[in-house]
Amino acid sequence: MEFRIFPIGDLHIESMEQSKIFANYLNSRNENLVVLLGDVIHFANSIWNPSSGQMSEADINRELEKDVSIWEGFLIKLKVPTVYYFGSHEMFALGVIRTLLPSRELKLTNKFVFMPNNFQIIKLGSRSDQLFLMGLHVPDNIHPDVKSKKFLQRKKMIEDWIDKETSPLHIPEPQKTILCTHDPCDLYYRNMGYRGLTQMLERWAFKVHYHAHIHSNIRQIAVGKTQSINRSFVALSKLDPQALEPSTSEIRSLYGRDI
Repeated sequence: MEFRIFPIGDLHIESMEQSKIFANYLNSRNENLVVLLGDVIHFANSIWNPSSGQMSEADINRELEKDVSIWEGFLIKLKVPTVYYFGSHEMFALGVIRTLLPSRELKLTNKFVFMPNNFQIIKLGSRSDQLFLMGLHVPDNIHPDVKSKKFLQRKKMIEDWIDKETSPLHIPEPQKTILCTHDPCDLYYRNMGYRGLTQMLERWAFKVHYHAHIHSNIRQIAVGKTQSINRSFVALSKLDPQALEPSTSEIRSLYGRDI
């Protein structure tokens, strides 16, 4: 029997109720493995609250604690085998949590949820039909103003980091390896993607590359011999709902959200 995975990112969960709806949805999937591609939690009450600039430090800390509890609450509800690669929201939030809630011990795993290290090879399937899963966590978010000097400096720093991490990388069977990242390569998404990821797809002919991060459209492109596929829930639910089938009435009600 073929081993099947369900890659998905950009859930942008904002409340405990949404965390329950999304967890129930993922628990109902028929695939062997769920792969979360990041930006699962939006941190809408604290870090990405439009009113955060007018909030007191105490209010920010209280709302950040609420968002962390939503994060933990979602993951503890998962009862399906899950591999979780962090996105820009999670990676940025980790730094904020360490600064504002230094004594807060995060509880983000259970017996079903696994967070691998960068480029850790995970064996999937039977010996006769074996697949491999690998991915990376880009270290931090970048400034949203794509014209700013800060943005360009940060982007170069991340590109250099990806190059450093991938230069010594050895992938024995790329044609059987699924690469998972939150961010896309830069072939079409020049500002939102990374050249380092494009170079990975040019260097290795992977079975497939799954990414998220891109909300506005759906694009499947070939980079070298690898198909790079957008699996952002926001884009899929707006533009290609059948990509999420079989779905549920509860999750359909979230399709029209503005993210």
